Amino acid sequence: MKRTNLRIERERHRREDNKIFILKAAEKVIAQKGYSSATMDDIAEEAQFSKATLYRYFPSKGELFFEIIVSSLDEMSQKMRNIQEKRMRSDRKLTETIRLVLKHFEEKENIARIFFMDKFLMEKLLIFMIGEQDLVSDTERRYIKKIKAKRKEVFNSLCEIITSGVDGGEFRRLQAEETVIALESMLYGFYYGRYWRDKRFSLEKGTDLIYNHFFHGIKKGRK
Repeated sequence: MKRTNLRIERERHRREDNKIFILKAAEKVIAQKGYSSATMDDIAEEAQFSKATLYRYFPSKGELFFEIIVSSLDEMSQKMRNIQEKRMRSDRKLTETIRLVLKHFEEKENIARIFFMDKFLMEKLLIFMIGEQDLVSDTERRYIKKIKAKRKEVFNSLCEIITSGVDGGEFRRLQAEETVIALESMLYGFYYGRYWRDKRFSLEKGTDLIYNHFFHGIKKGRK
């Protein structure tokens, strides 16, 4: 590789490392102070960058927060692909994926809580879910496309595990997309419903609970 190309590659890696570091710092600050109260000054101080440097990577706090969401989904998608590539039965892959999603929810708990506590973000979330035409900027439209694309990657990974299990004779004949919708509903309901429950489950217990009820159901088998 030419010397010039090596320099360009090193610079690219440096910028990527800085970006990741800024995102982690921003996630920490926003989790502590809330989205509305956190400032770019706070984030720059936590990341130990000048505010001018911070703005070179992210022009606004809104873009920074959207990028946290995209990065989080990208991280989950990559880990799911790693599970898919393993040489193991589909039911084992399904168990590992359920555990991965629950663990990811735990790690991002503070960010998820902010959505429900911050009025501005809650309004944005509702727009994303039911009224994209009301998005007010090209930046928001660009990020919602990114978020939906990453969500689709996660969804497709689950579909591939189900399809592989059906083709391999491990699972009964069923529609993969509908099955994943049901599984996602269980995962989201189980995790976010914990705020209303007195009983808490460990990661392993939660994984077993969801897998067993999803995979085996509750119908009594024939004698």
